[in-house]
Amino acid sequence: IPTDAEHVVGDRQDQSALESLFKKQSFDAIVDTCAYEPEDVESLIRSGCSPNRYICYSTAGVYSNHSRVPFKETDQRGDSQFWGEYGASKANLEDRLFRAADEGGFPDTVLRFPYIYGPGNHLYREAALFDRVKSNRPVPIPADGQTLLQFVFVDDVARAVKAVIEADSHEPIGEAYNVAEPRSY
Repeated sequence: IPTDAEHVVGDRQDQSALESLFKKQSFDAIVDTCAYEPEDVESLIRSGCSPNRYICYSTAGVYSNHSRVPFKETDQRGDSQFWGEYGASKANLEDRLFRAADEGGFPDTVLRFPYIYGPGNHLYREAALFDRVKSNRPVPIPADGQTLLQFVFVDDVARAVKAVIEADSHEPIGEAYNVAEPRSY
């Protein structure tokens, strides 16, 4: 990123500034960990920026209430009472990226992650569970106790991103992939 444009890098709401920043720029890869809705990628798509790869972090929260763990990429998306607007926005974001790949060859790949855990986690997830166990407090169980969840270790997230960056230039453009541990808990 050009040093004179560093002041706009974190402001996704300033579409014209972002479009100017990306205009005619070339990147080996862009790994986007914080796009949440279609508007978050519009300036990048419209700018004419030409990354070799654009990797967008998405979520297993895009799947509908009718989908069951382990999710398949072809499972129904949308209408999740648990994930609500967050899951719906991510699904709409994915749709925008898929259209960009179909219409203009934008080199996007969507990686859908369930719960990410491991060192450096900024969310109080697994630490909350461990804290409850260590302090001999009850551990809440979702729903009827039969609900399964999937997880992915942060190192596996990094390996998946690296694999997409290093993939053949024609693959896996315009696709979504679930990245999770094989077991559900």
